[in-house]
Amino acid sequence: MPALRCPPWLIGTAFASRLKGAASVSQNRSAQGLLMAIPYLPETLRGITARSKLQITTLIGDLSRSVDILTADIEHEEARAGINNLANPAYPVLARSLRARRENIGATIASLEPLTKSAPKAA
Repeated sequence: MPALRCPPWLIGTAFASRLKGAASVSQNRSAQGLLMAIPYLPETLRGITARSKLQITTLIGDLSRSVDILTADIEHEEARAGINNLANPAYPVLARSLRARRENIGATIASLEPLTKSAPKAA
């Protein structure tokens, strides 16, 4: 059987490496087997859930600090401009955009908080 020859426009592609021989394919089999060798363990899933809850709790804490910083920045900008009324046309644009950002972060915190509560266990 004649060896397959790669056209010049395919040199350097994944298709061309398949045509060269089976050596590269057999080298990849051990790497594929490693991914399948990890057994399914419920403890692992519990660990992942606990870790993701910790990450979400940390994220909520970080976002809460951001809300506090934004609140201080809004108060500073309002004090600098001397205007606290949102309906006033001269209300600072920066303070208005910081308020919108603070409200969005507050909505994000509200959507993340239910994820930190423990899920009911199946009977």
